[in-house]
Amino acid sequence: MTSATPLGGLLLAGLLLSVPQTGQASPSVGLVPEEGTPATAPVRAEASTADTFHLPELVATVTGSETPRALLPQSVTVLDGADLRRRGIVFLADALEEVPGVGVVRTGSIGGTTSVFMRGGNSDFVKVLLDGVPLNEPGGRFDFGTLTLENIERIEVVRGPSSVLYGSDAMAGVIQLFTREGGEAGGDPVVSAFLRGGSLGSWSGEAGVRGGSERQGWSVALGRNESSGIYEVNNRFTSLVGSGRLELRPDDRTRLALALRVHESRYHFPTDGSGEIVDMNQFTFDDGFSVSLEGSRILAPSLEGRLLVRAGEGKRGIENEPDSPADTVGFGYRDHRLGVAARRGADARLVWRGDRWRVTGGLDWDVERERLQSRTESNFGDGATVSAAVFGEHRSTLAGYGQVETDGPAGTLLSAGVRADRNEVFGSFLTGQAGLVFPVDGFGRLRASVGTAYKAPTFAQQFAATAFERGNPGLEPETSRSVEFGWDAGFVQNRLVLGVSAFRQGYRDLIEYENRGAGLPTYYNEAEARSSGLEGHVSWRMTSGVLLGLEYTQTDARARTDDPDQLVNGEEPRLLRRPDRELNGRIRVPLPLGDAGTTAGLHLNHVGERIDNDFSTFPATRVTLASYTTADLDVQIPVETFLLTLRVENLMDTDYSPVVGFPGLGRMLFAGLRWNP
Repeated sequence: MTSATPLGGLLLAGLLLSVPQTGQASPSVGLVPEEGTPATAPVRAEASTADTFHLPELVATVTGSETPRALLPQSVTVLDGADLRRRGIVFLADALEEVPGVGVVRTGSIGGTTSVFMRGGNSDFVKVLLDGVPLNEPGGRFDFGTLTLENIERIEVVRGPSSVLYGSDAMAGVIQLFTREGGEAGGDPVVSAFLRGGSLGSWSGEAGVRGGSERQGWSVALGRNESSGIYEVNNRFTSLVGSGRLELRPDDRTRLALALRVHESRYHFPTDGSGEIVDMNQFTFDDGFSVSLEGSRILAPSLEGRLLVRAGEGKRGIENEPDSPADTVGFGYRDHRLGVAARRGADARLVWRGDRWRVTGGLDWDVERERLQSRTESNFGDGATVSAAVFGEHRSTLAGYGQVETDGPAGTLLSAGVRADRNEVFGSFLTGQAGLVFPVDGFGRLRASVGTAYKAPTFAQQFAATAFERGNPGLEPETSRSVEFGWDAGFVQNRLVLGVSAFRQGYRDLIEYENRGAGLPTYYNEAEARSSGLEGHVSWRMTSGVLLGLEYTQTDARARTDDPDQLVNGEEPRLLRRPDRELNGRIRVPLPLGDAGTTAGLHLNHVGERIDNDFSTFPATRVTLASYTTADLDVQIPVETFLLTLRVENLMDTDYSPVVGFPGLGRMLFAGLRWNP
């Protein structure tokens, strides 16, 4: 049975969004507090001075350098790593569930394949970066199921196309994680530790140390996560993560930063694609690393040079041995698959800042390599057969880009950018973006943005040559066009914050699989899709210290078609697994327990109806998944240098299915202890 909380109940419950705790005095009506910068300020990061409770005010992902959020025309959410740690959130996917316009779909238990759909786009339309290093596989795919948050300083989520700076894959948005910086200058090194245990045989541990001086800062951490899973057999998840960051400032004009992260994970799963338990020992693995070296130098009073050198590699696959000596029939009773994807690149740019202008120009170089190998043994009653394949390809892209930001008339802020990519496989491609921020005296700001983006095909779509698929070297990139309008304002000394965004995106040249006959490609640029929606938020910081917030997202994502046979009830078909609406509410209250700073928080997450495919029948049938509501509770009790944490996920034990055949996670209880959080 699916449990749902009525909309009115959610509204009464309220909930925290992002509200300021301290800050400079401000007019009773102004910009949202997390933006904190007058809309008439010049185009400089130094213009921002106000403090915030939950969200850092400077955003690096949109423009490539730290910029006050009040100067950005796009919708941006920034999650604070320290806040997530205090609340006991371990996985990136759990943090993203609280971001408007972002749908998170987990298949199975903790560590299971997890997809993110941003503003109705496909799950491979979101570019994921760690300290500037792309984590996506070539072609955009990324599994969020195993990415944990050890040693993460903050997470920036940009909604809307962002190919001007980031090239391929940034069709619907960008998610960038930043490794934790060093300790306070001149202070002793700080050792931190965390241990948590709870339901499903789960435990998490992390140990780290960070330090710094006037000319350097550093941090290192090691983390481990385990869970026995929701299934009684073969459902163990393990992950091990090590990360570090070193920053050097040899003089006042120069900065160097080196960041490194290595990880390995194993996820055992007993189910097939329909959710039936069929195997006792199969598992997936995900191992890899990312490393970036970034340097900046003030070349002249108004001119800065920046260089980012990046590298990343991921080894992902599946291992499935026979369950017993008698397990020698059926499809894939023995199956081994390994994919190794590597990306290397560099980005060099110059930034010129004037009194009213900021101009950025740069070159970006990216090389992608992928090697796939598989061996599958099957027996359909007439003897064992072996299907084996080895595949390896690479491609490089050279791009030039430029951005201009300036103060316009009446306090407006204008921005525009263009990027030209040259790929050795599919040739040249051009993307662009423009934005406007317009202050309304005493009533916040209006903003608008338009942009285009693209996503390169996967290597398999271009070059595969197996019995089931044949690549098409003539494929064009998939493309998107987007327009967004928004309004944000703060009232009552920025204690009450309101905002709304409306967006519309169109997707063209989408690649589909179609078997047209022997010897012919199986992939073609044929499909189109569209999505439109509305995002709204309200937050209120009471004088008593109670924090309330509410976020609502409505999305209409559909495949575009003129074929009457493809219409559903006379309408274009909805895209799979995109909820028609989402509602998030949060409340945080101080508690009169222990030391000052003891708080409790409640987060409600309502997910609307989704369309999905039921693979328990052949051919698969389209079904509608019911809406559901979950609640998470966390309590934080500081005791000197320790922080006691209690977290209950799915407090109401809601019974729901994020994917047909796969149950959602039930009620789970976790208790933890942090030292120097």
